[in-house]
This record gives sequence, C-alpha cells and structure tokens, in this order.
Amino acid sequence: MKEPVAPTIRKGTISALTVVEVGAIPTTFAMVTTEGCSSRLAVRIGANCTVEGEVCFFVGDEVEYTLIQGAAGEPPRARDLMKSGNHRDAIIDEYCHPIR
Repeated sequence: MKEPVAPTIRKGTISALTVVEVGAIPTTFAMVTTEGCSSRLAVRIGANCTVEGEVCFFVGDEVEYTLIQGAAGEPPRARDLMKSGNHRDAIIDEYCHPIR
C-alpha cells in the first residue's frame, strides 16, 4: 500500500516559455523558478491559450501550483498551475519534471 500523499501549494515565477513538438503536436512548456530560487520545474502547459485565443501565461508571471510528491525515485507532479494574485483565470492540470 502506498503512503498517503499530502499536496502542498507552491509559488514560483515563469522564467521561460518554449514550444516543443511532442510527436507531431506542438506543446508549450513553462520553466518555473520556485519561490526562493531553490529549483526550476519544466511544466507542460499545452497550447497556452484560452478558448478565445488569448495567451494565458507570459515570462515573468507569478504562478501558484499544487505539488504532489511522487513515490521514491519518481518526479513530483504539479497540478492546477495558475497565475498568482488577481489573475487566477488560467488553470492548467499537467505534469512536471524537476530540472537537475
């Protein structure tokens, strides 16, 4: 039986955005520098636009995400990536990998 996992809310800042082709599908990744600059996460954010076609995330955006620690040897999962403060209109639920 797996140990229970306690999710935590973390904060960070988007330091870069890049588009990578996964298969034939372009996917946007955000490099998120964690609060205190202790580490960086590459977070897949998909198409990075709303249904109306507006861009959701920009470099320099302060964001919050829910971090769920993986089992031993597994990378953590980040869920509910959203802009901090008054910009909580863009919620993404994706996977992240720590950058070593």
